[in-house]
Amino acid sequence: MINLNFELSIPYISRWATIYVIGGMLAKYKAWEFQIMKSTTLVQLAINYRMSGDHAGLQIDVGLLGYSINCSIYETRHWDYEKRCWEI
Repeated sequence: MINLNFELSIPYISRWATIYVIGGMLAKYKAWEFQIMKSTTLVQLAINYRMSGDHAGLQIDVGLLGYSINCSIYETRHWDYEKRCWEI
């Protein structure tokens, strides 16, 4: 797992709304998603990569002046933590 995250936000306001979202399948168990949201973010840059766990994959978040963009490519299967493999 790799997590790089920098965020400055305004904690005293409530400003959450989805402006636009689109997604689809890349392969049998791989999907992608692109989302634009209103948020409390002043500045944000986050990169997360997981190779196991539920919906593992790459996620990139960029935010500026109250708006955030999220791009992700992820595994659609769930992770079986006892067997340490993907559930089918």
